[in-house]
Amino acid sequence: MSSACDEESAPFLMLSDELLLMCFELLVRQRDLVAVGRVCRAFHRLIAVPALWRHVDLSRPAKFAGIWDPPSNEFICKLTHRFTRIVLLKLEHCTTVTPSTLEKLSKKCKHVRQLSLRGCSGITDWPSAFGYLRKLPLLDTLNLSDIEHLVDSREPQRGILKRGITLLAPTLTDLNLSGCNLINVGALLAMTRLRVLDVSHNAFSTRHSGLLNSLAELILKLPLEVVRASDCEGSLSTGLASTTLRVLQCSCGSVVMYG
Repeated sequence: MSSACDEESAPFLMLSDELLLMCFELLVRQRDLVAVGRVCRAFHRLIAVPALWRHVDLSRPAKFAGIWDPPSNEFICKLTHRFTRIVLLKLEHCTTVTPSTLEKLSKKCKHVRQLSLRGCSGITDWPSAFGYLRKLPLLDTLNLSDIEHLVDSREPQRGILKRGITLLAPTLTDLNLSGCNLINVGALLAMTRLRVLDVSHNAFSTRHSGLLNSLAELILKLPLEVVRASDCEGSLSTGLASTTLRVLQCSCGSVVMYG
């Protein structure tokens, strides 16, 4: 429809801004909002309302890697600079994301509660990244799955999780570390608010028992309620009935319920 549309050719423009915004709030994907903004000037003005950009998903599907370029670092920074009321932000497989992206995010978007950085391989300096994420005072859910750089580079053969993640201990309650080639997650003992933990598809094996042992210690000492540990030996589920754990998802999708 032309931007010069009028009320006669587009009767929906007779609706109040409040009603139109209620309709636009039903659009979950940002690309749909952008498409709506191209209909006419009135819609373009309305989609800029910050309330419509509380949930932002800029993820690039992994199956389109090499075909569909992720949003540029500049675009992500401009968006987070303009829409500072973002509560949920997904940047999955956005290889353009760097620590500087997170630095700008931490300065402007203080309302972020849920952040997904799954597959963001462009972030290699995780000590700095954790330092910036620490400045998000409401962040309680973080997805760091499929990121190999989380292993401590000083002892890569031991697969130890970088201890810098403990900077997020004051607020984090839900953490996803699946597919990160970890062998030891003992650093998470400092995460005293953690309730949900996903360590699926890591180095669970008899040769690397460190992950199994460190995970069992976490379950015994932290107030964890849900643990997902695909590829984990079934023996992990023994002796846990007296803990706060409610759900343990083990190998082959099996689920053990407690309490």
